[in-house]
Amino acid sequence: MHNSASSLSMKFESNECMKGTQAMAYAMGTIFILGETARRGIDYFAINVTTMLEDYGSGVLLILAAVACTAKLAQSTIYLAGA
Repeated sequence: MHNSASSLSMKFESNECMKGTQAMAYAMGTIFILGETARRGIDYFAINVTTMLEDYGSGVLLILAAVACTAKLAQSTIYLAGA
């Protein structure tokens, strides 16, 4: 009985931690995309497209990983770690 309660407690703590991680992934993904655009402007694409695409790509990966977590996909924790 004690082992079952301990397992339930760990699962609850894990879910609460994942909610925070998921929220931070949404926030950081949005900050990467909007922050890069605000900092350099959309005209910077003509000067150095690779730095813009790196930040946009990072933002998109974070948002996609957070969406996978929201949809409760089996591998969502791996997606968040990879992003």
